[in-house]
Amino acid sequence: MKKLAALVTLAIAGAAFAQPYNLRGSFNGWGESPMNDNGDGSWSLTVAAGAPGSLVEFKVAQNDWASSWPGSNVRAAVDGAGNLTAHFYPGPIADGWNPAGDRVGYSDPLQFGWEIQGSFNGWNDAVDTAARQMSNLGNGLYRVDYTIASAGVHDFKFRKSNSWDTSIGPDMGEGSGNIQITTAVPNELLRFELDLPRGRWRVIPEPMTMALVGSGLGLVALRRRARKA
Repeated sequence: MKKLAALVTLAIAGAAFAQPYNLRGSFNGWGESPMNDNGDGSWSLTVAAGAPGSLVEFKVAQNDWASSWPGSNVRAAVDGAGNLTAHFYPGPIADGWNPAGDRVGYSDPLQFGWEIQGSFNGWNDAVDTAARQMSNLGNGLYRVDYTIASAGVHDFKFRKSNSWDTSIGPDMGEGSGNIQITTAVPNELLRFELDLPRGRWRVIPEPMTMALVGSGLGLVALRRRARKA
């Protein structure tokens, strides 16, 4: 009996260890919905989240709220079937993208497009409207090549096209401040990429002349600053 009890205890402990991450959001009352281990170091879960196109907020958490990611809530649209599929990539990741680890993403709901908005266009919706729109490359990957006129430090965010209903900052969260980059020369062409399912983004200089600010952040320096209204 003691041996059986020990085996049961180990089985329960093993099951708990196999599902250490929970999806918590506005769609489940911020309760715990265990995520599934994909077997490749990532975790995912699809949940019924509400009316198609509606906006929800969520995080990935561990040990109740002892640890949670990202720092601010992710805000995403519900897909056409009324679902949200979230993904989590724990630990450090050295692949040239940001953030550098513990990434939270979601499958593209295909409810709207994305653009970049920042100090380089005066945070003005009427400036470079078409040039700032990102192309949908499929599988949740968006890209735009944009020329920044002046050299120096620039703040920006990824956001829903022509709207602040939802935006993405350094850690993929809605309220995580602006992303900050530094260009070395006038009229520098940069490639901005956003990968929604993998919870990552990057800015690639074209050509490779963008100055690196800070350390450990690849080609882009981050700084938490409030966006302009």
